[in-house]
Amino acid sequence: ETTGLDYRNDELVGVCLAWRNDDGEIESYYTTLDDARLALSGAFVFVGHNTKFDETFLAVSGVDFTFHHDTKIIAWLTNLAVDLGLSVGGEEGRAPSLKQLAEVLLGERATEFRTMLRAFGANDIRGVPIEIAEQYARHDAEWTLRAFETTHPLVAKRGLSDIYELEMQVVPLTRQMEQGWRIDVPKVTEYAKTLT
Repeated sequence: ETTGLDYRNDELVGVCLAWRNDDGEIESYYTTLDDARLALSGAFVFVGHNTKFDETFLAVSGVDFTFHHDTKIIAWLTNLAVDLGLSVGGEEGRAPSLKQLAEVLLGERATEFRTMLRAFGANDIRGVPIEIAEQYARHDAEWTLRAFETTHPLVAKRGLSDIYELEMQVVPLTRQMEQGWRIDVPKVTEYAKTLT
């Protein structure tokens, strides 16, 4: 959970991890970034929804981390919005939001973030009672895991495995590009001459 959407000015205030235990039941844990560091460095397969956003906030917070899977990319590649009859656009683009997936795909009732903030007269997540913020974060983590389990088989079924793998490799690069890269202008200028 973050205080906003701008990694330059907003803060990461909490991390929620969800997993299946040995009995196949989903467990989740909401904690601070410092407590989550050990788990994030573990040899697990990490799944997110809109991982570029999460990776950016983690990087700014001093954690170099790359997700293995992204349910938003899966939904975009498989054109899941059309399959589910969802309207998409705005910030999410062609892919359904996690809340849309939770409601239509998983049958869960999702509260929008802004609605939660308004209910408590809060400017950001820090103004929401911790038990409510924790519940909200747990839902996001658990629904992401369930959405992944439901949608990931579509990637292979639709012959998109190679493209999906490439898309996942591009996420860290686009994240770095958005944060800025230094360009060796003389070298690029010289290289451009060889292309003309």
